[in-house]
Amino acid sequence: MSATAAHGDELAGQLRVESDSASVAILPQPPGPRLIQLPDITFTMQIEARCKAGLHAESISISVADSRVNLQSTELTEQGIAETTIRVPKNQLGPLMIENFCIAGDDTGAAAALQFRDTLSAHVSLKCAADDRQSIVYQAVALGVELSCQLQGDDAPDDI
Repeated sequence: MSATAAHGDELAGQLRVESDSASVAILPQPPGPRLIQLPDITFTMQIEARCKAGLHAESISISVADSRVNLQSTELTEQGIAETTIRVPKNQLGPLMIENFCIAGDDTGAAAALQFRDTLSAHVSLKCAADDRQSIVYQAVALGVELSCQLQGDDAPDDI
């Protein structure tokens, strides 16, 4: 699953943001409702930035929870596209509630995945500038997490 958001203002510029869901493998759990604490997760984001005529992209800022990434204009392609990652430490993430997913001893549903579409929000801003002018375009995009079941014998997931 991926999330896409686009926003534009003819006076400022346009910003398009796409992000795939972060994948997290969990160990089998006892049946019933459980809170799962997420490990550090990384989101890969594709950003397309366009400033109005006469302005150039100066920087792009991304924030998720308390994590931030700043991109300078030199990190954009000629088409105004950048791909970057943002890592969110587990201490900035709340737990997820699951019920009857990845049950210990039940291998029948182990191949399934569980999607959480709006786990976090990324706030992205594009600063466009010229000699004596500047403008900022803001965009928010929902970020998802996909849980999968870690079967016995597979490599152990990190800190779950």
